[in-house]
Amino acid sequence: MLVFHLFTRLRGEGKYTIAMMIQN
Repeated sequence: MLVFHLFTRLRGEGKYTIAMMIQN
């Protein structure tokens, strides 16, 4: 479960980074 949590966190951060790139 811990690995799954870390994986979802990486996905969330990735989406946030992409959103910032699109806004810029």
